[in-house]
Amino acid sequence: MNFTKNVNYDPKMGQVVKLVVDGIYKENPKLYELFGHSGLERCTEDNFFHMRYLHTSYQLNNPSVFEDYTEWLHDVLTSRKLHTEHIIQNFELMYETIDKMNDKGNWDFHLERLEDAIESLRLKL
Repeated sequence: MNFTKNVNYDPKMGQVVKLVVDGIYKENPKLYELFGHSGLERCTEDNFFHMRYLHTSYQLNNPSVFEDYTEWLHDVLTSRKLHTEHIIQNFELMYETIDKMNDKGNWDFHLERLEDAIESLRLKL
């Protein structure tokens, strides 16, 4: 699977997506049994969307872009019977992955947006 597709602005985003998806499936090994390869592809695609919105928020220096995306994502996924905890887990893995890559502070904005998103999602529990 090509984890750098459609992420021409920073190939590290593809690395983040791969590590996050690997982490999700490591923490939830039954996901592959339940959803197969198409579930893995969907999870990867969803994480590219998360990264695109996160990075767009950064490029525009506008936190509300990711805040609005998080609200929309929550509404869509919970209407499809996905639990808020799963979104939080995904964003926490994304935070941990980016934090490990943040040696020069280039990703501080991204980390702050993820912290805010996780906090707002926890309020929905």
